[in-house]
Amino acid sequence: CRFALRHFARTPWTTLTMFVVLVGGMSIATLLFSYVHSYAVQPPPGMTRQADLVRIRGSQGAGVDGRGHRGFSEEELRGYRELTGPFAAVAGWTDARLPLVLDGDAERRTLEASVTFVTESYFSVLGLRPALGAGLPAAEGAGPAAVAVIGHATWERLFAGSPAVLGSAVTVNGVPVTIVGVAPERFNGVSVPYSSIRLWIPLSARRLLLPGQADAFRAAARLRPGVGLETASAAVRVVAARTAAADPQLRATDPTVDVVPLLAVSGDPMFDRDVWLMTLLVGLLGLLVLLVACTNASALLTGLATARRHEIAVRLSLGAARSRLVRQLLTESALLASAAGAAALGVVWLVLRTVTRLIPGLPFEVGITWPATAFTFGVALAVGVGFGLSPALHATRLALASVLRDSAAGVAAARGRLQRGLVVAQVTFTQPLIVLLAVVLLIVLGHLQPTRPTALSDRLVRVSLQPPVSPAGGTPAAEEARVRMRAAASRLTDRLPDTPGVEAVVVEWPGESPLGAYAVHPADRAAGAPEEAVRLSGERAARGYFGAMGIPVVRGREFAPAEAGSAEPGAAEAPIVVGAELARRLWAGADPLGRRLRSVGDSAAGARTLVVVGVIEDPLADARRAGDAFRIYLPPDTSWAPRRVLVRTAGAAEPLLPAVRAAVQEETGGMLAEVRTLADVEDELRRNLRLAAGGISGAGLVALLLSAIGLYAVVAFTVGQRTREIAVRMAVGAPGGTIVRRFVADGIRLGVVGLVLGLPFSLLGVHLLLSADADFPPLPVGPVTAIAALGVLAVATAAAWIPARRAAAVDPAITLRSG
Repeated sequence: CRFALRHFARTPWTTLTMFVVLVGGMSIATLLFSYVHSYAVQPPPGMTRQADLVRIRGSQGAGVDGRGHRGFSEEELRGYRELTGPFAAVAGWTDARLPLVLDGDAERRTLEASVTFVTESYFSVLGLRPALGAGLPAAEGAGPAAVAVIGHATWERLFAGSPAVLGSAVTVNGVPVTIVGVAPERFNGVSVPYSSIRLWIPLSARRLLLPGQADAFRAAARLRPGVGLETASAAVRVVAARTAAADPQLRATDPTVDVVPLLAVSGDPMFDRDVWLMTLLVGLLGLLVLLVACTNASALLTGLATARRHEIAVRLSLGAARSRLVRQLLTESALLASAAGAAALGVVWLVLRTVTRLIPGLPFEVGITWPATAFTFGVALAVGVGFGLSPALHATRLALASVLRDSAAGVAAARGRLQRGLVVAQVTFTQPLIVLLAVVLLIVLGHLQPTRPTALSDRLVRVSLQPPVSPAGGTPAAEEARVRMRAAASRLTDRLPDTPGVEAVVVEWPGESPLGAYAVHPADRAAGAPEEAVRLSGERAARGYFGAMGIPVVRGREFAPAEAGSAEPGAAEAPIVVGAELARRLWAGADPLGRRLRSVGDSAAGARTLVVVGVIEDPLADARRAGDAFRIYLPPDTSWAPRRVLVRTAGAAEPLLPAVRAAVQEETGGMLAEVRTLADVEDELRRNLRLAAGGISGAGLVALLLSAIGLYAVVAFTVGQRTREIAVRMAVGAPGGTIVRRFVADGIRLGVVGLVLGLPFSLLGVHLLLSADADFPPLPVGPVTAIAALGVLAVATAAAWIPARRAAAVDPAITLRSG
């Protein structure tokens, strides 16, 4: 080890380069592999994985995106709890968003709380004990108990971690609730919480806090010894079939149920598919990063080994045993890889600690997983050891006399072939990595909108409504929730205009949906004009929406109240409002009012006709990127309930927020409402955009930097080994420019070979990424791949040019004299 450290000290820059490259590659690969491993096998935060702890998972439907999650009715949950054959115990729970009022010394605060109503066996089935207090009552049937166990983070945030919290009360949805315990540290529930304020309340108190609410339950259980997942799944399917037989609406959704291990995200019926896709895509990225780093280090180790062949030959001629040389070189490689691995673990620990603090609400804990670390470390160590042994194995096969007489001549061919191969491999692995990161960046930029502020965002207040519970679609409870939402929105549109400073109030229908391809109706198309199909996406707009948003209607009109519901699927014709850009493209200056569009091929909206009733100057439609769908507006869909109300103020909206919140609290009937200015909402979206784009761009730059460092170091080392040859060529009259061009041409040739070999991997990776989600927008894959390839080729060219230019600037006389 001492000899290895002295050798590293004699080559500090090469050693440091190898160390940095290995640490960077191993850190990124370990982070990616650990994320995938955590997603696939981690239980919810604060829990340990237990073989007999399972989730009873309901699903329904079979759409394009697969089966969706299904909650259980109270009767169905009771049936599962009565299955004493496969289960030792069954716990159920249902989640709700409720307002929590906290009386402080200085003020009275109203917060949004994520409340979970649980059966008495909830914590015992999960194998958890409260960190403080006795916890919830151990038996039901003694009447409703308005008591709660609060989350550990909630305890520290609202009560400063004081033990005096036991016995104190908070008001949840108007009902006083006594705190009887604090949940274990890091435990945040089995389901993803709505809010960071967490409470668990007995199921018996549910009707006190949520009278008349129907709920969708989830369930977990403990298997009896010797009972497998298949046996338990067969038992619960009998209960599900019996429940569906008694409920025609439920039976129409094709319900089923199964038993799976209780993991953090295994509640999604498509969990197995998602794990496979994530393992494939993220694992591919991690493997590419690791391969780039390892080929860099391998090329540098090979170069160092070439420089030491004379030293190895001298040691052999003096009687050193071959095994001793192998041991020594193995020690050097293992020492370098071990130091890089230890540093990489430190980097990963710091990154994960930072991410946990910035994003405390992750549904599963991402930590340093030893399988991922062992794989990454093993690959790096194997590469280091393999290329550390190669010089000893090669040197002992050569005739010592020839090596001692002229080491450079004897090994030039072998050195050149191996290093060229490593450079080609590095470019081959770098190109798909950069292409995939570029495509992911385009997806992020395409999905996060808006990218620029709305003109009147500082004068608009968005009121977002949310029912306490979200019943499954198609059930009476879901229809009841929609009725309540419509009534709450109607009361707000009647009440808020009376608030001083409010100019207009309108219902906002959020979100766009793809409509498919449409073309001008043949009856409205000029004679001989070709049929031009355009992709459309539809957004709902109530009357008054364009005026509130400051979007001028330049032709025609807005939607009339009687037209609400006229654009629902199945309608023969639907009125639409289009942007001026689309009108100019389709009708080239002619009056677009009354013109019709018909669906072309398979359309998400069905084979209906769209009739233009208005034209607007929509800034978001005008900012449409090439290949995106044109945005059009449709009348409100009466089969859905509005979840947002938009309030336009005469001046700045921020000072009016308290008055709007007070009115909303009075009129929403216990619903949860978020009141924010549109400027604040858009600022948060842009922050998310910058964060996501910055993270992806940073990953791409790190990957490109690792590649550039490795390429530069390899070429620089190669040029350094050929300095005498360069000096001889210059001494006999070769100009420096010719020598530089020769090295650069060699670098370009190697880069082109690597790009050609990497192209199939790039296209395959992009295909797998885009096929993971059908909603991804059309992307310019060809230009992205070409730009990424040119970028990698430019890096390879620069890596060859810089050291060659430096070598050509050396005085050949000085080089030959120092020989």
